[in-house]
Amino acid sequence: MSSQTVTEVTNGGRALEKFMILSKQAKGKACVELIKKACAEPELFVFGELVNLPQIQALKSTEDASYLQLLELFAYGTYQDYKKNSKLPKLTEPQLKKLKMLTIVSMTYKSKVVKYEDLQKELEIQSVRELEDLIIEAIYSGLIEAKLDHKNKRLDISNVMGRDVKPDELGGVLDIFTQWFNLTEQLLESLDEKSKFSVLMFEANEDHKKEVEKKITDTTNLVKLSMKNNKMDPRQRELIAGQQMGFGDYYDDDDDERKDQGSGLMGFGKRFMGKGFHGRRNN
Repeated sequence: MSSQTVTEVTNGGRALEKFMILSKQAKGKACVELIKKACAEPELFVFGELVNLPQIQALKSTEDASYLQLLELFAYGTYQDYKKNSKLPKLTEPQLKKLKMLTIVSMTYKSKVVKYEDLQKELEIQSVRELEDLIIEAIYSGLIEAKLDHKNKRLDISNVMGRDVKPDELGGVLDIFTQWFNLTEQLLESLDEKSKFSVLMFEANEDHKKEVEKKITDTTNLVKLSMKNNKMDPRQRELIAGQQMGFGDYYDDDDDERKDQGSGLMGFGKRFMGKGFHGRRNN
């Protein structure tokens, strides 16, 4: 969310707070005037809290019930909803412009790319220039974050303000949040399992690393020992080296042939390249 959007949201909160304070003393005709001003207020775009006030709901059973419907229109409805209801009060120019901007917000919920022709049809705007001016004002009001693609005649949405939710739609919203919560929980469980697996693999690699380091150390010590035993018979040194490195004294079925080929490293190499080896001598 951009810094400008944050500022607009803050201003909207202050505007709503102002009308909530004014509503405490409002009754009857005073509520009607409050609704008129709220619908025209340039910084106020959420109306759910006002709609739910007892003194505002009390208009439902009076001759001014149409003003309650008007406030509900600004909270949940669109410009076409206004056109279809002839019983609603006539809108002023500021009110009409605000309702059209809120309609743009509702249209962006369905798609992140909105064609100009669809917006013009929904808002009954003939001129592209007039449409773009309205979109720009909606952007500066913090209702949407978007780019105008004049070449392709479309609106690309990146972020949008949330409007009030109708009471009969709350169940669907709760279902969406429940699905999101369950999906998030499954994702966290999957990440936890992968984390445990990564720890096990790390520990296994550490054990293997220690084993390799030990073999390197043993081999290094063996080389140093062999260098010190320069007077030792070459076959003895070779036999010791083979045993230290794990080759042992491999043999063929023919002991005489084994003796001819030798023991340890040299013998292992000759026998492996020859008839193969059968395993370590069992004493």
